[in-house]
Amino acid sequence: MKNIIIIGSTGMVGSHVLAECLKREDVKKVTCITRRTSGIKNPRLIEVLHDDFLDYTKAFGEALRKFNDIMTFCFLSGQGADSSGKSKIQFARDKGIAENILLNLKFGKTYIFRPGYIYPVKPRKEPNLIYKISCLSSPKADANLHVLWGVCTKTSCPKPHQPF
Repeated sequence: MKNIIIIGSTGMVGSHVLAECLKREDVKKVTCITRRTSGIKNPRLIEVLHDDFLDYTKAFGEALRKFNDIMTFCFLSGQGADSSGKSKIQFARDKGIAENILLNLKFGKTYIFRPGYIYPVKPRKEPNLIYKISCLSSPKADANLHVLWGVCTKTSCPKPHQPF
């Protein structure tokens, strides 16, 4: 039986990862660290609310590393993440800083995924103009969560520590 930890389970991707985990019989418990509750009631789900993305990424990573130095850490970042941490765009700056925090912890393997756009599985109201433009210009084929889920669970992943 597996115990799964998800950071950010209320967003477009995280909510689907959570739903898939809760469907699986080989998952004993899912612990989610998130900014808001998912609203899901399930005896296998534990939600820990936290409001500072960078703080909990760092604290979570450090806690895991202390107890398991050979684990594999998968992080969903985003295209445009700025590893210098100096971008004027908060998303790019925060994702870049978070990537650096995780890479510096030197887990057994670290995979960073930087998709340009993930087309929603279910229709949704896009949160800003950039997403609306991306949605119009991105093909639906092979751009949904099932592709991402397959990448994260395959044994033949890209070289660790390399964003793709």
